[in-house]
Amino acid sequence: MQTSVAKLSSRDSLPLADNRIRGVVIAAAQAIAERFGVQILKLQATDNSIEVELGASKLAAIGFAAELRRVTNRWAETKNLPHFWPDPPPEDPPGDFPFDGSYDGWLKPSD
Repeated sequence: MQTSVAKLSSRDSLPLADNRIRGVVIAAAQAIAERFGVQILKLQATDNSIEVELGASKLAAIGFAAELRRVTNRWAETKNLPHFWPDPPPEDPPGDFPFDGSYDGWLKPSD
């Protein structure tokens, strides 16, 4: 079975320090996995991050993390909280992304 790890980290805050918020983010991760038929092999949450090992490809892990980011940031907005996860960097120029590993981005699927 192919496995991949997706991790979301907050750079400026500790959004998951509150156990209620941490529970919401974990529940969202579990719901996304169930909805898309992806198996969660391991899930770890700290005060500023969530890391999920999936029984899926790297591409699926990227999509999973993007959906988790979108859903939980939207939930935070409805509760008048700041976004948990940073916004992706703007493209400059559009479509110019260094795939040589030099970009220290907001989403890093692990090997």
